[in-house]
Amino acid sequence: MQLTSKDHDGEGDFVSVGAGGWDGEHQLSWVNLDRVIRVYEGGMRREAAALPREPFERVTGWLHQRHGWR
Repeated sequence: MQLTSKDHDGEGDFVSVGAGGWDGEHQLSWVNLDRVIRVYEGGMRREAAALPREPFERVTGWLHQRHGWR
């Protein structure tokens, strides 16, 4: 998923995931539900980080609802 630190509060295509180690400045971040990207390990150009369970489940819940993914 595309992750951005630009404020998207209240925008329907974005889900807030809070702040975390994926941003060096620990800014609040949003996931863009319309930008699902398949990335292979060799294609990464930046470091990755895992979301804590609660925001991860919020994002997957929205993806299930929006795209019918299980």
